[in-house]
Order: sequence, then C-alpha cells, then structure tokens
Amino acid sequence: MHGQLYVLGNGTNKEVYVDGTLVGEPALYINGYLNNNGGEVYNDAGEIELTGNWENYPGVAGSYESNGIERFTGAVNQIVKGTMNGTTGNINQFYNLRVDKTAAGQFVSLQTNANVNPSGTVNFESNGIIRTDISSHGNNGSLYAYELYVRNTAVASMIGYATSGTNKYIEGRLRRQVSGSGDYYFPIGIQSTFLDGEEPFHINFASAPAANILSYVQPGTIDLLGTVMFCDVGTDPDPALGTTILDNPGSPPDGILDRLETNCQYSVEWVATASLAGPYDYTITVEPGSVLQAECPFYSATWLGELKFTAKDGIPNNAALASPAPFFTPGYMTCPNLFTIAGLSSFSVFRVHGITDGALVVLPIELLDFTGQTESLGNRLFWTTENETNNDYFVVESSADAASFKQIGIVDGAGTSTNRLSYNFLDEHPVANTTYYRLRTVDFAGAIGYSNTISLTRMSNEQLSVSPVPSMSSVTVVFAADASQEAIFTITGMDGKVMLNKKWNLKPGQNEQSVDITSWMPGTYVVQVDGVNAPLRTKLIKQ
Repeated sequence: MHGQLYVLGNGTNKEVYVDGTLVGEPALYINGYLNNNGGEVYNDAGEIELTGNWENYPGVAGSYESNGIERFTGAVNQIVKGTMNGTTGNINQFYNLRVDKTAAGQFVSLQTNANVNPSGTVNFESNGIIRTDISSHGNNGSLYAYELYVRNTAVASMIGYATSGTNKYIEGRLRRQVSGSGDYYFPIGIQSTFLDGEEPFHINFASAPAANILSYVQPGTIDLLGTVMFCDVGTDPDPALGTTILDNPGSPPDGILDRLETNCQYSVEWVATASLAGPYDYTITVEPGSVLQAECPFYSATWLGELKFTAKDGIPNNAALASPAPFFTPGYMTCPNLFTIAGLSSFSVFRVHGITDGALVVLPIELLDFTGQTESLGNRLFWTTENETNNDYFVVESSADAASFKQIGIVDGAGTSTNRLSYNFLDEHPVANTTYYRLRTVDFAGAIGYSNTISLTRMSNEQLSVSPVPSMSSVTVVFAADASQEAIFTITGMDGKVMLNKKWNLKPGQNEQSVDITSWMPGTYVVQVDGVNAPLRTKLIKQ
C-alpha cells in the first residue's frame, strides 16, 4: 500500500487483518503512516512495514493485536504515538520490533512508552537508533520522557545491536525483564555528538528474581571520589622514605603496598535500577567509549597498562567506606583494573575511575579569571590568581574536542602569595580552528587541580570564544572585532531551536556578552556571529 492507512472503527470486527499463517507470510507495506483510531488491527504472524509514523489509539473494544513483525524503514524520522505499552496478551504492544533504516543515525522516536511482547524481540537489522523521546536530551538519559520495555526474559530478546559507535542502539531509557541467570546486554547511549554516542554495559546474573532493570546514561558528578587505596602497583625506590612510585615507572610489584588515590573527573555514569530489591548475584561490565576513557588521567605502568576500574555508587567494589573491605584493608595486594565488578547484590550508579599516585585536590589558588585571544603568532591565554598557596607551577593543556587534553607548556607559579598576579602563555601551534584550553595546577607536594575549560576559534581577523566550557549556569561570549559594526548574535541548539537572537553593536577590540543558560537543557549549542567578514561559529556546552 502506498500512502497512509487510517483505521476507524468500533472494534467489533477485525478491520485490518494481516494473515501470516499462509505460505509465504504476506506483509502489509505502507509507504506512509499507520493510524489505528479506535479500530482493530490484527497482525496474525504476518509483517507490517511502514516508512511513516506509527499511531495506535485504542477504542472501547478496538486495539492493535500482534504475534507478527513490525518493521520501521525509510529515511525520515519515524515517531511512535498513542498506546503501545500493553501488558495483557498480545494487545497494544510490539511483538517483533524491527529497525531497518536506510542509513546510520536515523531515528525511530518514541512519543509514548513502548513495550515488546514477552515472546517477542527487538532487532536492529541494518541501521537506525531508537530514541525514547521525540527529541534529544544531549548526554542526560534521565531527561528522556519515555522508555522501551523489552518484556522477554530471554538473553537473546535483543539482537543486531552495535556494541559501540553512533548506530544501532537505544538513545535514552531501556528497561529489560530478567529472570534467573544469563548475560543481558544493555545497548544504551546518549546523543551521538556527545562522547561516543553508545555507552553500553552488560549484566551477567548468577541468580535474579523475575524483575526488570531500567537503565540509562547521565552526566557524572564533577566531585572527586578521593578514596585511598592500598595495593601493590610497582617497586618503591626507597620504602623507608616513601618515595613516589612514579619515580620508578614500569617497575613490577615488590610486595610492598602502595598508597593510591582516585584521580578522575568522570563525565558520565550508568544508572541501573531494579524493580525488586533482590536478592541478586551478578557481575557488571561497562563498556565506555574512548572519549570517556580519556576523561580520566589514568596511572600507567608498562607491565600493567592503564589502571582503571568501575565503582558502584563511587565506592570501589561496592565497599562501604566504614567497612573493612578491599581497597581499605592493609594487605590487599591486587590492584583494580578494567571495567568489571563481580559479586554484586544490589543496583545503583556505576562510574569509571582512574588511579594515580598522589591526591587530586582543589586548586591551590584562587583563580579570578581565565581567558584568551587569537593573535597572528597563535593563541594567547591569560589568567589572574589571588591567594596562591604552595603553588609550584601551571601546566597548560589543549584539546581539539574538549575531551582529550595534552600538555603544551609549563608556567611557574608564585608559591605562596596573597597578591593579585597575572600570567599569560602563547600557544604557537593551535591543534584546530577551535581549540580548547585548561590549566592544571601542581603544588609543592605534587597535588593537582584543574581550572575551567575555555575555547578559542581562529577563522578570520575576528575571533570568537566562549567560556567556561562546559557550563551549568552562565557563559561569557567574547568577540574581538576589527572595526565598529553591527552584527547578529545567535545561539542555536543541535535540533535547530533558536535559544537567542539579537543585534550586537560591536566596537573595535574585545566585546563581551553574558548569557544565562541555567534553564537550558544539557547539550551542545552553536554560537554564531553574522555580519562580519564571514559568519563565525563556536560551541557552547550546557552541562
């Protein structure tokens, strides 16, 4: 059928009957939408394929009933509306949901909670993403209004999904029914422009009641865990003096416990919530993308590789801070590594941490400002401090993506001072048109801290920058103009929604605009200034 299928009835008869029990399993193909408005559509082991929206509005007796296949195809975003979260029989729920879009990154979006039958499956056949809302919420899965509930307890009730990347996963909220034992995969993620898109995990149950697990990804807290761990990570050059093991890199364990502290500002965390209290016995493995891993400055040793681990509720291996559990008991020898935690009995928030030899603390200074401007020789950074305490030096770091930073220079600190001091640094080799910068401070004891992140964009004689990046409340937009002129200043979301549009009367030199973004949804926004030599753009990230 080419066009739209609109079913209007009193539900006393099967107004649309797709009989798949015949030889060849015939399909109903709709090049458009399906709208069941109070009628009855019965998919009897057949297949309904459509390129438009799916709308199901049951009447008193009418409904959608299926033990067949529902296939979403085509190149446009398709929306599921109405009532599709039935729990009785085969009524008002998908039976075998198929996503078969024409290209990667195309969406089937939910404008309602959608259930998949206890005997059915979800299959990503070629391309496509199931988004559990009609628009994206950036990197915050907790904000998605709806969920996909896979009621089949079989491990293989979800198939064809990717295990990483920006295609064939659930953007938003996924609920899976579990029972007994088995390894259940949760191919969840966030908007593909954040981190790596998909950030999945899987749970291997040794035992579990007949419960369901709701899962999503959300922004991680910026607070540092600060947990001390004792394990043998290398050879101590001088145990009597307690010399840092970083002075002996790549050395093997020597049987002497080393004191380590977490050193990671995690950018995302996995939330898993069970419908029943348990008891459970399971192992969880999170599979973060490369961008997320780069958020954590891992301690590295050639014999061990990156030292990293997943923590539940921020506590390693699900150990309470007051209990004599691993990582808090002297004599514990094995250092944490990889992304798996075993022997868990309850659910909550999981995070990835890195380990370093030394504490990551707050800045040993009061940083009044951190700004920059582009010059003919490169990008010049400026910062002002007050009340420095044992501040040894600043490490200047740059990045092309605001995630993976590298050291580009060192500037000596003032030690201890109560005076207001100004610093600057010239980056002669910016890594991209838009380059992100941050400062790492190091005190005399080796403790470190980080500043906010700013960005500088080089596109013409004019320069445009935004700071801080990311921000939760407000940002300052700085534009360096060549001459007096009138420009149009706009900020637009990735969905095309215009958040701000105003005239900006520029003067020669630096011009500033403060923008309150407190009420904005988390995500990436495009900042643009028109009316100059060429439209200038940069990114604003709301956390």
